[in-house]
This record gives sequence, C-alpha cells and structure tokens, in this order.
Amino acid sequence: MNNTRVISCRLPFEEYVKAITEAQEQNLSINDYIIGKLYTNHQEKVQTYEAEISRHLADLEALENRCENLEADCQQYLVSIQEARQALDQYKLLSQQQAKEIQTLKQTCQSQGKTLTELQTDKERLGNGLKKRVEQCNEMQQAINAFESEINDLKQACEVWEAKEAAWEIEHNEQKKAYQQLVKGHATKEAQFAKDHQKVLQRLEILEEARQQQKAQIENQNARQIAILEAISQTFENFKVKSFENPTKAINRLRSDVEAALREVV
Repeated sequence: MNNTRVISCRLPFEEYVKAITEAQEQNLSINDYIIGKLYTNHQEKVQTYEAEISRHLADLEALENRCENLEADCQQYLVSIQEARQALDQYKLLSQQQAKEIQTLKQTCQSQGKTLTELQTDKERLGNGLKKRVEQCNEMQQAINAFESEINDLKQACEVWEAKEAAWEIEHNEQKKAYQQLVKGHATKEAQFAKDHQKVLQRLEILEEARQQQKAQIENQNARQIAILEAISQTFENFKVKSFENPTKAINRLRSDVEAALREVV
C-alpha cells in the first residue's frame, strides 16, 4: 500500500482513477500498470529528447560550418583590407609625388613669368581662337559649295544651249531635205516652180540668216558663259591660295572678284 501511494502520488486524481480501471481490465496490479505507464511516458520523452538533441547537434554542426565559412570570409576580408591598405599607401605615395611635380610646375611657371591662371587663360583664348577658325573654315566651305553649285548650273545651261543648237541644225537639215524633194517633184511645172523656187529661196535665206543669227547668239552666249566660268575658276584659285591667310577678307575679295568678272563679261 505504501508503494501504491508513492507511485499514485505522481498522477493526478482523475488519471489515477482511470489507471485503476484500465489495470483491472488488463488484469494488472495498479503498481505494475502505473510503472508500465510511467515507463512508456519516459520512453516517449527520451525519444523526444533524443530527436531534439539530434536536431540541436545538426544545428550545431551547421553553425560550426557557418563559423568556418565566416572565418574563411574574414581571412579573405583581412587579405583584401591588407591589399587596400597597400594600394592606399601607394596612392598616398603617388599623390605626394604628384604634389611635388605640381609644385615644381608652379615654380617653373612662376620663373617664366606666368601663373597657372594665366596659362589657363591662354589655353581658353587659344581654344576660342581655334573654335572661331573652325567656324570660318565652315563658312568658307559653304561659300565654296555655293560657287560650285553656280558653276554646275552654268554648265547645265551650256548643255541646254548646245542641245537647242543641235535641234536647230536638225530642223534646218529637214527643211533642206523638204526643199530638195519639192524641187524634184515640180520639175515639169517650171513656171510655177520658178515662183515657188524663188519663194523657197527667200525663205531659205531668211531661215539661213535666222540660223546664222541664232548660231552667233549661241556662240556669243557660250563664249560669255565660258568667260564667266574661267573668271570664276581663276577667282576660285586665287581664293584657295589666299583663304588661309585671312578667311573673312578672302571671302569678301572672292565676292568682289566674281562680281567684277561678271560685269566684264556683260
């Protein structure tokens, strides 16, 4: 009974009553049943503790691996820091050398009577002059392109006049052929032919005179245009030679020379 009391004290009253009922159903004494029950509970707790211990061991192993990785990373960081320090020392040394060189340059500039500010001003002035020179060259190129366009227009005009002259020559030949056919067809009608022949001769004379006038006009026009082209070419050659001495003056001189050449031809 004392043992029964000691064991039963470990269970709540409700569970104790339930244990008595189950012990009677299994034909066991209450102490044996309680001992078996406690052993079973103990085994379950042991298994639970073992599972938790295994989990903690796995976590501990993972932590150890992580610590090893962190230690390796720390070693890498230390190497990187050491390299960075060496690079910083080299940079400091280089900065000191550059500072010495800058000081030497300052002294050199001062010895030559110019400060760094004056040198910067000279640099900006030269840059502006170069920019202005480029703008002037662009203006000259535009003027050259414009003159070349005018020359091409004049060449096209000459080609048009030559085509017209060829057309007039063809027309004259056709009229001449028509006249010859007319002479051949009216051989038996001498009286009428004489009158018609006289009219045709007069017409041919008029046409020939008109053709000669047109031809002379075309030749004069061609000579005038050729003179314009030669004057412009000569002016353009002079412009090429003098444009690099004074671009603005060369452009103005080019315009005046072209206008003078045109006036002389006209």
